[in-house]
Amino acid sequence: MAVLIKLQPDDESVYVCYEDKDKNRFLLEKIRFKDENGCTRFNLYYAPLSLTQENIISVETRDKILDRILGYAIIHPMVTRDMKFKISRGHTVLTNCWRIRTATGLSDFIPNISDPCF
Repeated sequence: MAVLIKLQPDDESVYVCYEDKDKNRFLLEKIRFKDENGCTRFNLYYAPLSLTQENIISVETRDKILDRILGYAIIHPMVTRDMKFKISRGHTVLTNCWRIRTATGLSDFIPNISDPCF
């Protein structure tokens, strides 16, 4: 599970949140997507991701985290024909309000009307 955080007016980013029990704090680590290697499959954009330990925000309490969170997201891997996945193939992001991540960032979900599922 990931969280969406907006630190600046035009920067809405995806972070992974975890607890550092040794130091009694929570850490928010920004996910970097390698969009230069991204692709679209079934109207969803996938890009390899990395956690670099460079963009970490330290927060003391759970309440302070909740003040920063705009929404929640699932980061789902691209599955191959043999029903396996490789981290290098990429991941897509789906938010709790049906927004998706594209090569330019998060955007509203607009279904393809020609899709036979609609």
